[in-house]
Amino acid sequence: MYPLVNLYPWREQRFKQRKKSIWIIGGLVLLISLTIHMIHWQKFHEQQRVIESELATLHQLRLQLDDQQKIASSEQQRFELEKAQFVTLRERIERNNQPILLMNILPPVLPTDVVLDDLSWQPPWVNLSGRVSDAQSLQVMVEELSAVIQFHDVEIGSLTSSHDGQSSFTVKFRLTTLSQQEQP
Repeated sequence: MYPLVNLYPWREQRFKQRKKSIWIIGGLVLLISLTIHMIHWQKFHEQQRVIESELATLHQLRLQLDDQQKIASSEQQRFELEKAQFVTLRERIERNNQPILLMNILPPVLPTDVVLDDLSWQPPWVNLSGRVSDAQSLQVMVEELSAVIQFHDVEIGSLTSSHDGQSSFTVKFRLTTLSQQEQP
């Protein structure tokens, strides 16, 4: 066999040098890509930490708002309960004051020749019975009673004449409080 003789040694050197250059370039590309990857990885994790901290802050705020909403709803319920109790108490006071209201309003409305024999009150209705000298005075009394804002549905129940010139009458009307008038 013949010995191998390399007639072009420069080709082999050039091949080795290219191979070495390829390895160096490949290594540099790999190093650069790893560096870029590490930079992106670090930015991604930094953004992830920022987002997680914002989520934790938002979660805490939501919990605080839930607590505030519970407090507000309990205060709202307490307010509604106290309001209902106040309305009930106000209605009781007004119901208890209706006889006083009736006694304060009724005398100025009655003509001088009207004599009341009986006044009965069965809430909300008031029945008056008495004597009057003429029907004209009774009509004036009914008109005056109708003009009072607390008296509604004023009507004459009966009118009977007697031999002494006096006429007996009954008048019926509904007594309302100011709070009942405010309601539709």
